[in-house]
Amino acid sequence: NEYITIKGNAEIISKLQNTVLNAKARIYVSANAAVMELLRTELEDALSRGLKVVVITGSDFLLPGAICYNTVKQQADKLIADSQTVLTGDLDEGANSTCLYSCKRNLVDLFKDALKNEIKLIELQKG
Repeated sequence: NEYITIKGNAEIISKLQNTVLNAKARIYVSANAAVMELLRTELEDALSRGLKVVVITGSDFLLPGAICYNTVKQQADKLIADSQTVLTGDLDEGANSTCLYSCKRNLVDLFKDALKNEIKLIELQKG
């Protein structure tokens, strides 16, 4: 199955947490502070396992050992693990929230490029 739709906040958070726990090398996550807090334990675990963790979030979220970019979040939440899986969606709809999960290479690459551009924009804005 190339694409899976996940519905509901609890299911999406669970999939995000499991994706972080199963990552082997690196994690890129772009989400608001509330979502970041729900992933904190798993992200700290990933850091303790020596994974590279890059975080883009809308507040002064700090995660020692991770590369953190703080900006005004506007886009959908995104998580990329090991350049192999991507999760993207919106967690603001409660039970109606939906998220797309995929291991399809071209989709993962598309979201990796989007995250790289998001980081470049943040760095440009900081001067």
